[in-house]
Amino acid sequence: MNGHDHHVEYLVAGIGTAVIPALLLAAGITIPGFGFTFELHKVDFSYNLSMFLYVALIFAGVAIMACYFRSVRIQPASRELWQSAGRLPGQHRVVSVPWSRLVAGGLLVAVGVLSFALLGIGFTDRNKIGIWLYLGGPSVSFPAGLIPLITGAVLVAYALAAVKVVVVHEKCGLLTIRELRPLSEIRTSIPTRDIRLARATNADTGPRLLWIAFFGFQVFLLLVDGLSLLGNPHAFGTGYLVGGMYVLSACVQIVSVVLLLFGGNQSLTIITTEKVYTLYYHALPRLGRAPSAGVPSMLEKMLGTAFPSAFRGDKRELQHPADLKRLILGIGLLTVPVVSRAFYVYAGELLWFPFLVFGGIVLVQWIKSDYASGGARVVRGGIAGAGPEHVLSARGRFYEEYLVNAGMGGLPRQQARVDPAPVLRPRLLLPPDHLVTLGVALLVGLDIFMTVLLAPAGNPFSPGAIALHVAIGTVLLLVTFVTSFDPKDSIDFKVAHWTFQVPAAHAGGGPRGWSSRMAGAMRKRPGIAALVVIEMAVAFCLGMAGAFALFFG
Repeated sequence: MNGHDHHVEYLVAGIGTAVIPALLLAAGITIPGFGFTFELHKVDFSYNLSMFLYVALIFAGVAIMACYFRSVRIQPASRELWQSAGRLPGQHRVVSVPWSRLVAGGLLVAVGVLSFALLGIGFTDRNKIGIWLYLGGPSVSFPAGLIPLITGAVLVAYALAAVKVVVVHEKCGLLTIRELRPLSEIRTSIPTRDIRLARATNADTGPRLLWIAFFGFQVFLLLVDGLSLLGNPHAFGTGYLVGGMYVLSACVQIVSVVLLLFGGNQSLTIITTEKVYTLYYHALPRLGRAPSAGVPSMLEKMLGTAFPSAFRGDKRELQHPADLKRLILGIGLLTVPVVSRAFYVYAGELLWFPFLVFGGIVLVQWIKSDYASGGARVVRGGIAGAGPEHVLSARGRFYEEYLVNAGMGGLPRQQARVDPAPVLRPRLLLPPDHLVTLGVALLVGLDIFMTVLLAPAGNPFSPGAIALHVAIGTVLLLVTFVTSFDPKDSIDFKVAHWTFQVPAAHAGGGPRGWSSRMAGAMRKRPGIAALVVIEMAVAFCLGMAGAFALFFG
């Protein structure tokens, strides 16, 4: 989108409007007299409303900055345009409602409001329920309710602004996609002759994995403190109330993360000779639905007018293989901080948070990519090399992926290929896989070297502690390497610089056992195994260097 002027004053004003109140809020500085006082049971209570003003200013600052970053002219659509969009012959209409964000945001706002209502609000040492962080500081309601309240309000506002109607039609060799939003319209036109590959899936997570890092640390600490207070309710006099609120807030945040990661997110990616177009939309939930027997209806509506031949031809059914390696690694990474915190062994506070984040990422990847229920299968249609081909990977009752080779003419063979049959090869590593591999190796290097540095010389328990850390770290590294290399049969779609991998069991038999697959992949692709080892070794050395800097810095 070109031709839009970027006004820097919006960016400067937005940053100032958002950052200044955020600093005042973090420092606990309130506006004198901006609130009210009342007496209850002969006890004076004082409520300062500065926090609400600060939050409102932060939102206003974000909105002002959006005027700079948003390169779309704001123009509210009329009711008639919303109702008529996609109703003409040859057009297909998809209504997108981000329901998971609405529900998650509503839950977070509710628990935030409930926390402030039950535990009080303000910066005072006269709070009868308790104060948090320092004497005379904010109420104990802040760790339980502030982040959920702000995050939930942002999610609800974003979800309402993201409601849209998608209209798709093809005419005169041009595929046009219109996204009609409450405040704007985005129009994308793609020449059909340039389209090489189309992919539709509801299993992509993408940047939403960051929600694990955003909520993970707070949820873990809320559960630790909340359960401690519930276990010792008389230690502070209000253990049941505060501890129960902490645990409730943590549980609501966990439910919200699950909704944000798994709820209703779908995408359509169209790859041309030069560009990649991606459309995100949110389908309403259909509980208990079975995997589609053929082409996903949404994709057929969107691309059926442009590529009707892509949905015809002979179909062959293969098996989508189940894989437990990511499940084992994810559970192991999540177990480390829980066991370490419960028994005060192995990992300290520096390692808890990264292990939680990496474990959550691996579990989400396993559920969306490797988990296979009884209905999991791979359906392949078309004739290899003689026209459009398509592959549907149904991974159970909820997740599926559909790829269609809309036409690869005009590209060299090495830049355009679809495997005629499943081929044994290592897993195609995506950015989250590299993040986990590098992160685990770095943490293990940091832990082992720090243990060696801190273990007292001459202490009879030092050799045992070092041996324990080396043993656990070695196991984590081995499981991470196996999970990353992970040879399996798959069908690869390759177009220029983009590759998509669909796991599918080899129809002709071939090596079935994991050890034989690993040995075969190591012989055929030794370079990939070496790259994984080098990647982990570099991260391990960086972890050791970090431990050295922490110890001697």
